[in-house]
Amino acid sequence: MRAFIAVDIPDNLRRSLAEVAGRLGGLGGDVKWVRPAGIHVTLKFLGEIGEERVDEVAEAMARAAAGKRPFEVTLAGLGAFPPKGPPRVIWVGIDRGAEELTRLAAEVDCLCAGLGFEPERRPFRAHVTLGRVRSPRGIGKLADEVRGGRGGRGGGAGGAGGGGWSGFSAEPFMAGSVKLMRSDLRPSGAVYTCLREVALGQEAG
Repeated sequence: MRAFIAVDIPDNLRRSLAEVAGRLGGLGGDVKWVRPAGIHVTLKFLGEIGEERVDEVAEAMARAAAGKRPFEVTLAGLGAFPPKGPPRVIWVGIDRGAEELTRLAAEVDCLCAGLGFEPERRPFRAHVTLGRVRSPRGIGKLADEVRGGRGGRGGGAGGAGGGGWSGFSAEPFMAGSVKLMRSDLRPSGAVYTCLREVALGQEAG
């Protein structure tokens, strides 16, 4: 099964992000927008794992979460990866909480590497994926908009890089746990199931 480790986002913010995606979709472009239920902050993509590995991954998550307190996260700004040229990913940036997420992701990556998972080669960028570009067809207007077409703040979206747009911000939420998620790919899109949840500050068993 395909699995990843993530920090969840409250339902009310998912709905707000879905509304943003809907407005951006009106600008054109061949983009596969993430469904509201699939919006989250990915800390580590694990790829294919067997059921027998769930417990050891959960233990690594618990070790990463131990000693860390819940922290506040604020979503702010829009942008695209890569920062120049045809975009591949449309993202929502993270302002407050970006440093804590970066440290948490680094520890998760290190502990998972100890279990044999491939370490991340690219630096972690705190962000929420809003859509994935399927082709460059008609993408120009959308790319200009999210990269600062309205006077973006140049990467002020929690270090996500690639420009930014100050026209979006959301109320803060508390990140209090880390989840191991299963991803099932279906014709209508990916369906995610939580396999394990570990609270921040909980001592590893």
